[in-house]
This record gives sequence, structure tokens and C-alpha cells, in this order.
Amino acid sequence: MGIIALSFLITAVLVFTGLFLLFRKYRSKTNPLSNSYYWVTAIVATPTFYIGFLFFWFLVSSYYETQEFNKEEWAKNINSRYVYVDDLVDGKMLIGLTGSELKSILGEADYEDDSILNFYIGYSPKYFLNMDPDWLVTDLTDGKVSNVYVRE
Repeated sequence: MGIIALSFLITAVLVFTGLFLLFRKYRSKTNPLSNSYYWVTAIVATPTFYIGFLFFWFLVSSYYETQEFNKEEWAKNINSRYVYVDDLVDGKMLIGLTGSELKSILGEADYEDDSILNFYIGYSPKYFLNMDPDWLVTDLTDGKVSNVYVRE
């Protein structure tokens, strides 16, 4: 059985059991299984809870704490450079630097041509099921950095 079907089944059992106990507590005179409100509520609530749990899990699993850029940590933690990228892109601290100044701050580029320098930043958890690595891309115009962005 697939993980999705199994997790949905577990959610259904938990929802049906929880609603059964609630209906039994507040409507003790009737059997919840013979109550049509119980069945409608359980059938509607199960996918609602399942989608809610998935959404919550996506939010929690994609969170990471961004950090202020640190040259030593950038060089040391190659696979988790994504934590510094927001500071580099939003702070615009790289705009206007020459290619050699940029390399003195970020190190050697992983890909370089006349108009672009790309730096590997790892697999960012920001994008759920991220299968491709992310890159910090710096566009050069007349030898100076004119644009900085993340390519997912």
C-alpha cells in the first residue's frame, strides 16, 4: 500500500474514531453509527483533515532560518549556502561589484562566462520536493554585477 493511501487510511481511522467518541459523549441516547449526521460529518471531515495535515507538514518541512551573510560559513558549508542567499539578494550588497571583487567575497564560481557567475547554494527546503540544486546567479554588465537572483 502506498504511503499516501496508508496516511489517508490512518487519518480516516483517527477522524472516524474521534467523531464516534464525540457523538457518543454528546448524543449518548443514540448509536453514532446509525446517525446520518455522524457519517456525513466523518466523510467530509476526513479529506479536510488530511489536506490540512499535508499543508501543515509542507509549511513545517520547508521552513529554515535565514542568516546574515558570513564569508567563512559560506565557504565552509557549501550544501547549506541557501540560508545566506536572502541576505545577499535582498540586501543588494553584491550589486556594483566587479567580477574579481565578487569572487573575493563568494569564492570561485561554479559556472562562469562573460556575463554570468553562478554559485552553488545547495538544495533549499523552501521548495517542497526540490530535486534540483539551487544557484545564486549574478549577471554582469560591463564587468560589474547588475542583477542577483536565485535560480531554482
